[in-house]
Amino acid sequence: MENVEESMADLSIEHLPHSFSDHCPLLVTTIPILFPIRVWHFRFEASWLLEESCEAEVQRLWTESDGSVPERLKQVGLGLDSWFRAIKKAKKVTTKGLRDRLAQLCDLPPHH
Repeated sequence: MENVEESMADLSIEHLPHSFSDHCPLLVTTIPILFPIRVWHFRFEASWLLEESCEAEVQRLWTESDGSVPERLKQVGLGLDSWFRAIKKAKKVTTKGLRDRLAQLCDLPPHH
């Protein structure tokens, strides 16, 4: 009998050859799904409009993108995600620095 393989999403069954028995051995292989597949969807964030550099960033990303309109829109969306993540990271560092400085000031002895 020849090898026949049937596949499903997370397992495969292979019929192995046999010679001494009338039974056909099966090899079942499970394939663990380690990470769920994430599909990226563009989501406009209103907070982007609070950033002075938003309009210039959109113009830069659009100018640097190429392809069809849907491809360019995806490139702009991905670029805006990266741009805003960098802004949030910078602000988080600033916020952390301010909190650390405030904690230092609170530990100072009072002036009379």
